[in-house]
Amino acid sequence: MQSAEYILSDDAPEYVNWRLRVGSFVSPDLKYVYMDTPKCACTATKMHLWEFEGLPKRAPWPATVHERIEGDGRISLLDLPKKDAIFALTSPSVVRFYVYRKPEHRIASAYMNKIADLDLDAYANPRFAIQQKYDLGHPSEITLDQFAEFSCDTDDNFRDAHWQSQNTLLLANLIDYNHAIDMEDYADGMEEVFYQIGDIQRRNFREVINKTGSKNHLISAPILSKIREAYAQDYLLAPEPSRWPGFWRLRRHFVSSIRRLASYGGGRPVSHV
Repeated sequence: MQSAEYILSDDAPEYVNWRLRVGSFVSPDLKYVYMDTPKCACTATKMHLWEFEGLPKRAPWPATVHERIEGDGRISLLDLPKKDAIFALTSPSVVRFYVYRKPEHRIASAYMNKIADLDLDAYANPRFAIQQKYDLGHPSEITLDQFAEFSCDTDDNFRDAHWQSQNTLLLANLIDYNHAIDMEDYADGMEEVFYQIGDIQRRNFREVINKTGSKNHLISAPILSKIREAYAQDYLLAPEPSRWPGFWRLRRHFVSSIRRLASYGGGRPVSHV
């Protein structure tokens, strides 16, 4: 309760206000609170929640899911009356969840998507800083190891959100989460969350694709050790492996099938004469 009241108070740091305003997504009936993390299936998760809430899509879809536009129908914790926000942050009946990704995979994804893609002018500054650090002649020479080391050596407060620690982005020391989804088991994790919030529709959660191929890009052993030290708190956010892989997907689909069958004949068994 004290943490909830603090992050909603005027005494909370501006960074906390920014994360709650931009990164928190709350259902109107207070069924869930989702905190996004860049490079952790945030596009796909926002799309699924958008469709769950039945909101009209905006072009260009799905890029617009990242834009917090006034009146788009989505609610942040700061949009709620304080008592409702405290309830959302403290009640065991509210699903408070995030998506976790191994730091080395997330860094590799950020490298491929933001650094190696030279067409993204928005990331010219970090490329230039890396060039200077390693005395490189052109940004195309930046390697994954160099970017990863640069990220590790940068104070977390000054890292770009795409490689800032998940622990910081999630306000993990201030928010009491009760669900975590491992990106490597995204489909089943989302099935469980959507079951808990009362959704019975069949949804294709397997649409999450690792487009950057980050798992196929190897980081050297010395740099991996640096990542494990610099992002040590992130590894603690990993959910426990499921004891029954695929259980929630099968359970939701079973319930969905039973309800669909029951809907034939007005919810009663159909007799054939």
